[in-house]
Amino acid sequence: MRLRVARGLQETTVRDDKLVADADELGAIALRCEARLAVAGLDRGPNAIPMVTEAITMAEQVGPALEYAARRLRFDLRVEENPPELEGALVDITRLITIANETASIWQKINAEGDLAVLEAQLGNPTGAISRLRRLVAAAEARGME
Repeated sequence: MRLRVARGLQETTVRDDKLVADADELGAIALRCEARLAVAGLDRGPNAIPMVTEAITMAEQVGPALEYAARRLRFDLRVEENPPELEGALVDITRLITIANETASIWQKINAEGDLAVLEAQLGNPTGAISRLRRLVAAAEARGME
């Protein structure tokens, strides 16, 4: 929890270098995955994406909520890279939309579709991005989300 709070506050001095090893020792796959997400989410350095990729492999065995969280973090990390890793981000955002559709999570779908629109524009498809945003607005209005 301390690492999540530090991540939210963007405090990069907070660390727990033993968290992943301690979670691995306990053996529960969900806990092992969460530990990697906590450390990678705060690290945001060169080791973060490989650690999140490990977490995704674990999360796929646990369930869609944890996989969504793991892929969301990797998407964010890929977009934050300099230069951004847009093709990898596209793979992650596509899977995020699939998970949102499979779990019928309207908010996750809106969030991921909005991010995909931005990514489409960055990849050189502003027309597709604008069309996607228009569809999102229409879908939100149809649900009374004004």
